[in-house]
Amino acid sequence: MTHVLGEAERRDPRRAGGKGASLARLADACPVPAFFVISSEAFDADGLKPDAAEAVAEAIERLGPGPFAVRSSGLEEDGALAAHAGQFSTELQ
Repeated sequence: MTHVLGEAERRDPRRAGGKGASLARLADACPVPAFFVISSEAFDADGLKPDAAEAVAEAIERLGPGPFAVRSSGLEEDGALAAHAGQFSTELQ
């Protein structure tokens, strides 16, 4: 199972959510800071699964030195049928 989505997967809102897919499309059109999308399967009730933590650590290492903006999101965020403005957070790490 892929916990950090690849180029093609992150364009699919069913895998990356509306926010992740929108950012991937934006990156096709103009320069954006490097980013990656973590799949919803990477999480369980306790948070990030241990095997996913390793994949996320490797993805962070590939980004290079920070700081980083960490954006929480949901699969239905920024979708055609629902808006969740203000319900998620962004933190600088």
